[in-house]
Amino acid sequence: MSQNQVQSGHVSPVRNGHAHGRRLYRINDHRLLRRLPWKAENRTPILEALGSAQVPDVIDVKALREREGLSREDFASIYGLSVDSVRSWERGTVPSRATRAYLAIISYAPHVVRRGLGVRW
Repeated sequence: MSQNQVQSGHVSPVRNGHAHGRRLYRINDHRLLRRLPWKAENRTPILEALGSAQVPDVIDVKALREREGLSREDFASIYGLSVDSVRSWERGTVPSRATRAYLAIISYAPHVVRRGLGVRW
């Protein structure tokens, strides 16, 4: 990392951080990540440092829907889901991993999902 990158705000030095006589850096700008070499031998340490998604094994769809104060039809319509799927999940069918991840995001930040989908509510 060059001194110009540090000064331009792409990375910033960690206070009092040293490892083997070198300064440690904290990534502040995701543009820097795009410039990293994505060779096979570099991929694993970079991805380990970034972390991986923690998708929940179980999502209580009924509790999520009721917390939002929505009927099944409204919940399905607002979040782009089918009413039959919502009904099935509430009865105990486990959604796919991708759907559980989507429902986890809805649970964490429903306003962001609605805004991203163009729903005014």
